[in-house]
Amino acid sequence: MKKIQFDLERSKKESKPYDGAGVQYIDRRLVNLSDIIYNGNENSLKIRPFTTGRTKVNNLKESISHRYDYTKPVMVCELGLDNTLYLKHGFNRRQCYEELNQSKVIVDVVQFDLDSESMIRECECWGPCTWNGFKG
Repeated sequence: MKKIQFDLERSKKESKPYDGAGVQYIDRRLVNLSDIIYNGNENSLKIRPFTTGRTKVNNLKESISHRYDYTKPVMVCELGLDNTLYLKHGFNRRQCYEELNQSKVIVDVVQFDLDSESMIRECECWGPCTWNGFKG
């Protein structure tokens, strides 16, 4: 598949940034996928069976390989104190991009009012994630 040449400005116009409670939006940027720290689903706010996640990744690959939809949410990364990006939302998208050999990706960069581990513990009781019209 041909690499996606993301239009960052179009993404900013067509998909609103993440704006959850306790989250400070910093910016949306184009980054190297390899620069995002990812530790499996251990940082995910969602727990689900492997087959569910695999199905979603396959559906994303099929969709993205035809046309990138700028209205869909982008991955969300926490900006660490060391300026490292830690993936917090978009694990299926990250897996999809990896399988499509997409080296550059769009992410929303955020910081939390609480430390992210406290946020994850608090979020576990919130139920399904809702953001930007996305329900998961």
